[in-house]
Amino acid sequence: MELSFEVGMPTTATSFMFADCSSGIENGSFAASMLTGSQLVVDVKVSGFCGYEDYENKLIIKYKETFDPESTFAAFFERAENYAKQYCYKIGLK
Repeated sequence: MELSFEVGMPTTATSFMFADCSSGIENGSFAASMLTGSQLVVDVKVSGFCGYEDYENKLIIKYKETFDPESTFAAFFERAENYAKQYCYKIGLK
């Protein structure tokens, strides 16, 4: 089985993480520090389960990572494809 991997165009998403929470229950106050981060999200389409003639059946694997302005899109696409390949290997698609 020769699998084919097609990485789509990434979109951005925002993630919220609570870094520190403190509350004053006795006086009804609540404070939270929130960190936000941008993430790149992409679909990796895997096909070729029954040979090259099988273009219609696809497995879609979601990949996301925190946006790094120092990284290139080529490196992002490579990481997404490698993630999909490892995922397929783990579920028995080789």
